[in-house]
Amino acid sequence: MDDNEKGMKDPAVFDETLIRPGNAEGISPWAELERSDKALRQETAQRKQTDAALRESELRLRKSQEFAGMVGWDWDILENRSRWSGDPTLLLGPSALEIIDIESFLSCLHPRDIPGIREKIQRSIDHEIDYEAEYRVIWPDGSVHWLRSQGNLLRNAEGNFVTVLMDISMPVMDGIETFKRFKEVAPQTPVIMVTAFAVEDMMKDALREGAFGLLRKPIDFEKLFFLIQEAMTDGDLIMVVDDNEDLCINLREILIENGFRVCTAGDGGTAIKRAQEKDFKIIILDLRLPDFSGLETYLAIREFRPSVQVIAVTGYMGEMHAMAREIVSKSVLICLEKPLDINNLIGILNRTLEDMREGRTRKIH
Repeated sequence: MDDNEKGMKDPAVFDETLIRPGNAEGISPWAELERSDKALRQETAQRKQTDAALRESELRLRKSQEFAGMVGWDWDILENRSRWSGDPTLLLGPSALEIIDIESFLSCLHPRDIPGIREKIQRSIDHEIDYEAEYRVIWPDGSVHWLRSQGNLLRNAEGNFVTVLMDISMPVMDGIETFKRFKEVAPQTPVIMVTAFAVEDMMKDALREGAFGLLRKPIDFEKLFFLIQEAMTDGDLIMVVDDNEDLCINLREILIENGFRVCTAGDGGTAIKRAQEKDFKIIILDLRLPDFSGLETYLAIREFRPSVQVIAVTGYMGEMHAMAREIVSKSVLICLEKPLDINNLIGILNRTLEDMREGRTRKIH
């Protein structure tokens, strides 16, 4: 104890913060402090022992791997990041240190082996089964080397599903029925449907029932990782559909600055495809697009996303007046004239999202 501590005039204030309510025995706070400090020292010592044992275990693992010509590779699917245990250059060559995700790993493989490895990885993810494969890798010097690998899928720390990939076509029970039953027991878990077949009706059914998105096989892993990240990120998705690229960029930046998650599309076809892939809550839709009209795009999306809210916009209100009236009559929230009043638009977005969360619907005038 230093001189300042010895000279404290009113220790009662300090003591009071240590005495627990209901302590009728009047236990000395200093005894309590000593016990807490002792417990903390014991816990710290145990952690140091555990950390030391873990470091020793990892060192032995690396030595064993080097001796056996093995390397460990952990791939975080959600973050699409990898971590090596051991020296990957022993098996994959000098360029192995540049491997940071699944695509850079696949780029090291022989081109003829890539489709099969993709399929095996996808099957392991879909069915939570062990992964085992043999394949060729090509080193930077052009030499070809055969490797054999094994792996398995692990869940997150809580043991929960963070996102589910579900095939539309499955034996015994089709994917749509499976999806419905799954949502009954895990309604908050995002589900991404996958299919190798053009079963349009089943795909629309899945999206109408609330699937987050849809992907076609063979799986584009980069798109898959992006979808998983979108599904796991808090906040409602908004899509801006306009063939004016500058408007899309500027509006996206403004909305992001105001806390929204935003995606853009330059034409109706792209907007329809994006709406299949992601569960947008609101779409800001230009009435004049290069391929489909805004009305046609809206009606196509509503077939499989019936709950989506749409704000129509146009810079040609006089010319597009008839379409504006028709699209508003088909449950579009409102048709705004360009140039847009950003504050008004943001207010409409916030009110609409609040209404959706509360289960309310309203027409905006």
